[in-house]
Amino acid sequence: HGYEDFKADFLKEVYYLDTHFKNIDPNFPFVKTDNIQKIASKVTLLAQETLSDTLALLEHDNLQKALRIMQKANQIHLAAISYSLLLGQIFKLDMLRIGKNVNICNTNGEELFLPAVIKNNDCIIIISYSGEIHNLCSYIYEFSASCIIDYFFIQYIKKGSKRIIN
Repeated sequence: HGYEDFKADFLKEVYYLDTHFKNIDPNFPFVKTDNIQKIASKVTLLAQETLSDTLALLEHDNLQKALRIMQKANQIHLAAISYSLLLGQIFKLDMLRIGKNVNICNTNGEELFLPAVIKNNDCIIIISYSGEIHNLCSYIYEFSASCIIDYFFIQYIKKGSKRIIN
């Protein structure tokens, strides 16, 4: 993965941001000279555009698959860092309301111990801002049989199989 890959990925990201966030720059939603009302308005607009963008990325079949996996799971484990971890805690509270417990890896690096505790019919959810979870998925695969649900992505990792099924 050299400069050419970086350049291609960078240009794709610039194009994506230019075409999906039309009314606000997600990296700089407001400026120093904006008053408090203008900042509140821009942050609200950014949240609305982010939600619309997320909705556009969701696929019905993947959502159904993820739902079935979580319904059948004996235990749901969740790994995330930083802000994504806060989203995971909200998810845990929502799941508790419907009688499903979620084990959250709260400490950075704790997800590396998941292979020691997960069992068949457990589910692992990884919330990743960057989507760069392949190494973690491969590591978990080496030591266990499980299912991993990423933010927009589902991977089945089967014990004894040398492949990850997307």
